[in-house]
Amino acid sequence: HLELTARADSPVDSCIVAEIPLSQYGVLYERARAALDAAVGARKIGRNGVLRAPVLVQITGAAFFDGQHRGGGRRSDKSDGEHGRCNSSVRALWEIHPVYSVTPR
Repeated sequence: HLELTARADSPVDSCIVAEIPLSQYGVLYERARAALDAAVGARKIGRNGVLRAPVLVQITGAAFFDGQHRGGGRRSDKSDGEHGRCNSSVRALWEIHPVYSVTPR
């Protein structure tokens, strides 16, 4: 999955998760993955998975509430802590999934 922030200097816990399904599930996802690969290009990726030089892209996809990561039951406002580095509150469980397109900006 991708963890996106609004700006290069945004705190990591202010991100939103975006997921592009595997290419085998359709040409739309194959194109989105290829566009992301092209946008990232030869940028270095640190051991923590963070791009050393950010890339500006527009992501288009469906809003998806990933309730599987909700911790503490239906009324809890916490996540299970396994939703990447994004904010650990339930409101952070909204994702862009699936991603339909990636457009470099």
